[in-house]
Amino acid sequence: LVLIFGFDGTQRGDVAVFDLAKGAWEVVPQEGQGGDVPTPRSVFCAGDLDAGRALIFGGEAEASDLGHEGAGQFTNDLFMLDTGSLNWTRLEPEGALPGPRGWTGLACLEQDRVVLFGGLDDKNTRLGDAWELLLS
Repeated sequence: LVLIFGFDGTQRGDVAVFDLAKGAWEVVPQEGQGGDVPTPRSVFCAGDLDAGRALIFGGEAEASDLGHEGAGQFTNDLFMLDTGSLNWTRLEPEGALPGPRGWTGLACLEQDRVVLFGGLDDKNTRLGDAWELLLS
């Protein structure tokens, strides 16, 4: 079980891993993660590609001064996390990427095919678009 990033009044960049054998959480700060570590963020979407690999897309990198009444600064970057080594890889899928957004949904259909739906943009507008991202 892996918890990625989040928000506690500030954008978080840590990863928490639950060790089943020890029955305990280990929190790994950004400095302890490897590769192309994403900026701290919240309200991104995430999906499990397969055992040991997770994706995150977009999210809020900078919170709004209005709290939940407004949208902050969203991103539209895509990263893969190796959950065993906590090594990040920034992915550059072919074709156009969805615009920056948060509060969106993501489903991994196959190891190289992801569908992303909706969310909110930086003007707090609800989005109803769907995107297929090819990772190979």
